[in-house]
Amino acid sequence: MLDVTESVPAVVRSWEAEAQDFATALMEHRAGYWLAGDIARRILTAASTDDGRKRAQKQLANLGHCSVAYVRQLAQLAEAFPEDCRYPDVAQSVYRACLAAGQYTKQPPVRILEQALRHNWHVRRIRAVGREHDAVYKASGQCIACGGTLRFYRRGTAGLMIPCPGCLADAKHERRSLFDAFVVIGALA
Repeated sequence: MLDVTESVPAVVRSWEAEAQDFATALMEHRAGYWLAGDIARRILTAASTDDGRKRAQKQLANLGHCSVAYVRQLAQLAEAFPEDCRYPDVAQSVYRACLAAGQYTKQPPVRILEQALRHNWHVRRIRAVGREHDAVYKASGQCIACGGTLRFYRRGTAGLMIPCPGCLADAKHERRSLFDAFVVIGALA
């Protein structure tokens, strides 16, 4: 039987050295994405026709064992983010989210990246840029006057003040002011 401990080197590295090697490997991995994107962009822009560009994308995808869409996305990332915006400690998913948000909102992806880094946004928050008013809010609240509960669905922002249907009916019947018959939903701006 082979003793496994004999084949393991006697030198044990510190945790800090191992962690630094891990961080360095990730940074080199991210740099590889940018290099592949720059090469793909150069090749695709050098193609004179759309058919030639499609063939080049297909060949690059076959060589890289990835999809044509991924090759196209790497080239788009390389074109959208100049070298001074490529930070080694920022994950590729952040750049992809900024590119998608830029295409959706018609804003430069670099501006979205700067805003995301300034506010320390996660990928999910970056992808939501420009879609805040498309969201459907499930809201409920309690009437200030009668204490009744109201539930509804609404597109747009979450904070609003709406009239309470119960108080509205009572006020209309009793011919009194409607100003005290409101339900506050969410945070009012």
